[in-house]
Amino acid sequence: MICHGLHNRAKKPIMIYCNKCFFASALFLVIVLSGCGKTPPDPVLEYPEEALLHSPVWPVRTGEGTGTVVLADWFGEGFLPDSVSYPAGASGKISDGIIGLTLSDKLAPVSKLRIWKGGFAYTLPIFRSAKIAMNVRYPVSGSENGPVQIAGGFNDWNPAASFMTREGDSWSTTLRLEPGRYPYQLVVEGQWMLDPANPDSMDNNVGGFNSMLTVEKPAGLPFLRPLRTDAEQLIIGLEGNAEDWLVLWEYAELDSTFVSKQENELRIRLPRQAT
Repeated sequence: MICHGLHNRAKKPIMIYCNKCFFASALFLVIVLSGCGKTPPDPVLEYPEEALLHSPVWPVRTGEGTGTVVLADWFGEGFLPDSVSYPAGASGKISDGIIGLTLSDKLAPVSKLRIWKGGFAYTLPIFRSAKIAMNVRYPVSGSENGPVQIAGGFNDWNPAASFMTREGDSWSTTLRLEPGRYPYQLVVEGQWMLDPANPDSMDNNVGGFNSMLTVEKPAGLPFLRPLRTDAEQLIIGLEGNAEDWLVLWEYAELDSTFVSKQENELRIRLPRQAT
């Protein structure tokens, strides 16, 4: 017997994240009550009878090199952890219920911040910024002394926000941007102009054109899709090359007791608490 969709008898959210190379893909399954009458699964998850969390299962999204975790957003006002375990590539300090994160390039696309309280580790997934470095150059022959600036949709068209620096025979700047297409112009000694090195441009709807900077999505990202359920498992289809994964029930990580991979499927056994 196959129920329609994927179901979790306790209406508890399950989150699944996959890492591949330097980018990440995430699937959030809010599982609907099944009513299929299946026998509860055997594995028992170590989880507090009265969990301290006050929010749905949401990840921590970081900025460039830094991040902030306001513990009250997850645990309520006045919460102080016994300790905090940081993932590789991250460190932090706690002050007045706020964790200030310092991040390096070693941080995985999806990693785990563990908040310890009463002998239990609540796992908060950390999403590293998905921005990609894009270099823009302008030849020194066009301006010996500058200034050379860049303005576009990525900095509210503010030339003062992005000065280019002279490097050898070019003026150069590196922008960190999310995948997408961005209109821009160079500002050379106060004069706005198209980027002569970039043939891609678009009508700006006011009688002129803007250069267009395209930031491509990485190829080969893992893709997750719900397939089916049986007496004890959720079956998730896995497409692409996922190096590892993180599966949470509420804020508890499900280990290999609950999660296994068979060919292109993730098989997730529900903990007994999900009944």
